[in-house]
Amino acid sequence: KQWPEVEVTVFDRLPTPFGLLRYGVAPDHQGTKNVIRQLSRVFDDRTRFVGNIELGRNLSIEDLRAAFDVVVLATGLSGDRRLGIPGDDLPGIVGSGRFTRCVNDHPAAGDLPTVGRRVVLVGGGNVAMDIIRLLSKQPDEFTGSDLHPDTLGRLRSEGPRRIDVVV
Repeated sequence: KQWPEVEVTVFDRLPTPFGLLRYGVAPDHQGTKNVIRQLSRVFDDRTRFVGNIELGRNLSIEDLRAAFDVVVLATGLSGDRRLGIPGDDLPGIVGSGRFTRCVNDHPAAGDLPTVGRRVVLVGGGNVAMDIIRLLSKQPDEFTGSDLHPDTLGRLRSEGPRRIDVVV
């Protein structure tokens, strides 16, 4: 608003805006996701969103430099950080980012991994606690969340009976 002459274009490879706010926050964190409503106000006559555009495939850096005075690359977190230890790529090993993207129905996340009856979670940070909370909740506790009913059904039918945490 300070610079009424400024126009902003947001390109994203996803069809919807807000990246990790939409796909990287636990689906039952409605307070955090309320920020989306606040940010939606940013998209006005001077700001536009263009989805389904992948840099390097649909659009090049050269295209951007030719069309815009300033290019900001805000690439976000598109993948999990591997631990770099033997076995970290075996079946049944799932990164927290992929898990979170799956429960938030990210279009490129694929199917929700089978959770199984016994789960061990490596890590003790905020995202780890979000996942423990999601796996421990009863179905009625998801009322008002963004969790898709099919995902909820799958978590309940395959959900854990025991969760261990390694910190």
